[in-house]
Amino acid sequence: MKFNYLKFFLILSFVMYMPFIVFSGCEDGDCENGYGTYIWRDGDTDSSSWIVGDKYIGSFKNGKMHGQGKHISTNGEIYIGSYLFGLRSGYGFLTYTDGSSYTGFFKNDLLHGKGIFIDKKGESKKALFSNNKIIKTNLDD
Repeated sequence: MKFNYLKFFLILSFVMYMPFIVFSGCEDGDCENGYGTYIWRDGDTDSSSWIVGDKYIGSFKNGKMHGQGKHISTNGEIYIGSYLFGLRSGYGFLTYTDGSSYTGFFKNDLLHGKGIFIDKKGESKKALFSNNKIIKTNLDD
């Protein structure tokens, strides 16, 4: 019996790429207007900066993240908080890949308003942010 390399390659390719085909997009629930789980894939038309494999669990409105949700990035960042029409807006908690974190307010996907930044050594800094830039530090409550 002669080994069929083409058939072997096609089957192997299908098995390797099937998880990306089957488990992409809306995995569970209502990702249009409700609560669901969405995994980003190649070809998504969402204008956000998420990459292939990123996962969002939370509320949707008109197909966009809207309300409370959790975004788990393939690079290790995790955001839990409010979204407004697909962008982080309102109060949230962001953990960075280096172990540092930010708890506070966001506007249009940027740090904006009062927040607390904790570096990877555990040192915290209360600050006032405007469009991702610190404009005042050492805030009193």
